[in-house]
Amino acid sequence: MTTVAVLIATLIADQITKGLVVLTMNPGQSVPDGGFFRFTYVTNTGSAFGLFPHQTTFLIIASFVGIGALLVFYRTNRVDSRLLRFCLGLQLGGAIGNLVDRVRLGHVVDFIDVGAWPVFNLADSAIVVGLTGLMWTFIYTRHGRSHDPEPVEEMVPIPIALEMMPAEMGPDMPDGGFEAAPAADRGATGKREESWE
Repeated sequence: MTTVAVLIATLIADQITKGLVVLTMNPGQSVPDGGFFRFTYVTNTGSAFGLFPHQTTFLIIASFVGIGALLVFYRTNRVDSRLLRFCLGLQLGGAIGNLVDRVRLGHVVDFIDVGAWPVFNLADSAIVVGLTGLMWTFIYTRHGRSHDPEPVEEMVPIPIALEMMPAEMGPDMPDGGFEAAPAADRGATGKREESWE
């Protein structure tokens, strides 16, 4: 799954779930009324998990900067990892999802209420999961590279080595290759022929 596909899927899921909450619930309402896990409709003027409240303008600017930094990172980093691309897609989709809310509504819609943890949304979850996976990828990559064995000289398979030989080294073959017999056998054959003359 490409980074763009994960980004789009995350953004769509985030906006659909927020839209359903706004359409079917009243601000402050919880479904169910009690329990460890609930859906609670709250509006958040701060960042993820309610941090930095009433800083909408600052957070909009910070979101643009963060999204730009992720895009630059994606374009310049050449680590060939599906997990890395997946995590970047999650982070970009989550950041854009919350940015859309701030620009359109002036606040972010939160609705996932777990225990005593601050209420959050799918975009927040995507950002945290993506960041965790990104850190794990770099730690794993660095650890793996530090234990890589010393590079050894690559051995060319015999059929490829024969194709790489100059044509003049085998004049008696139609395609300029070698005879099947080793050089030592060819010398022995020549001596046997001289002994019969």
